Amino acid sequence: MINGESQVSLAFLFAVVAVVGTIYNIVTSSKRNTKAEAEGIIKANLKLDELCQTTRETRLDIRTLETKIDQIKEKQMEHELRLSNVEKKVEEL
Repeated sequence: MINGESQVSLAFLFAVVAVVGTIYNIVTSSKRNTKAEAEGIIKANLKLDELCQTTRETRLDIRTLETKIDQIKEKQMEHELRLSNVEKKVEEL
């Protein structure tokens, strides 16, 4: 039979179980949140790595294009000089 002392000890036992359950719930919830945050950070880092790689490739493409443009300019100047010389020879004739 339940007397006054056993009711207090049962209430205390339920309170302790409730506190332990709450603590367990908080700990497992924070672990899940931490895991989700870590996964989010990893995804963000992967995207940043992809962006950096794309930026490097773009810079390399720009340098290559600048080199080709410089080469074309040099050829154009040579052609203009040759054309000028040819025009002078034609005028002399």
